[in-house]
Amino acid sequence: ISSESDMAHWRAVLEHEDAIRSRMNDLFLELRVDLKREIAMKWQVPAENGDVASLIRPLRYTRELAAVMLISREALLAARTGSSADGQMREDAWLEVDDIVALVLTYPAVTDNRGDRAKSRAVSAVEAARTMGVLLGRPDATRLRVSPVIELLLPIEKLEELAAWFSGNDPAVGRDDVLEDRVDDEDLIEEIVR
Repeated sequence: ISSESDMAHWRAVLEHEDAIRSRMNDLFLELRVDLKREIAMKWQVPAENGDVASLIRPLRYTRELAAVMLISREALLAARTGSSADGQMREDAWLEVDDIVALVLTYPAVTDNRGDRAKSRAVSAVEAARTMGVLLGRPDATRLRVSPVIELLLPIEKLEELAAWFSGNDPAVGRDDVLEDRVDDEDLIEEIVR
């Protein structure tokens, strides 16, 4: 929940944070509230003995969606550090949909062994990121704003791991092995992003 996308629910979280947190704890969930970014998220609390069923459905990122998230996180980081093309520091970052798709298609991990449907998968990944709230804008918008939620979903350490994986510089993972099997890819990306 973010104040930007749902002000009523954001206010309700702030007003009833203790009650919500208590009820979530009963369900082995943790409420994390980031007042700076005005975002509230739920997290699964790991059980000590592993006997608790997860109430949160884990997301499986395709290579294309992971690439969109990486591009989005890097754009926001560049905007906030002033390392973008114009050198100006900003609180937000905007991306053109066509530019995102073009960048996704430059990653070898996306185009290797994937056939000629890579562009439609990249477009679908941009839409999935918009639906998740990582990219903000109407479905027909050609320019989308990067949501600060990406900082929570993809912290700097995970950003570096994901960037290394996409560039093929991850020493823990053999590039050829990863590209052979899509399921292994998604499990690896899910583990890196988690």
